[in-house]
Amino acid sequence: MSPTIDRATNRLLNEVTEYIADVEYPAHTGELLDKARKAGAPHRVLDTLGLLPERIFQTYDDLVALVVDPDTAPAPPDEDPRHHSALGRGLLPDEFFQ
Repeated sequence: MSPTIDRATNRLLNEVTEYIADVEYPAHTGELLDKARKAGAPHRVLDTLGLLPERIFQTYDDLVALVVDPDTAPAPPDEDPRHHSALGRGLLPDEFFQ
């Protein structure tokens, strides 16, 4: 992975984390979105969370793994790993690459 994508992904994770820091895990995708909305997250954060697959994240690390590298992210229990999003692979907002 190129350094530009690494920086972009880290920047995105930092911003998303700012708005979902108080979430208790396990947490469903919908809970993450609700928390971010209530915290006043900008559209790019809401859009990013909206790209996540509908699932329950057991830990924050599971969420990070899916954003950073969806191909190696652990599959949630009883879920088909083919439902994973390709977040971080061409779906990051352009501003994160500047």
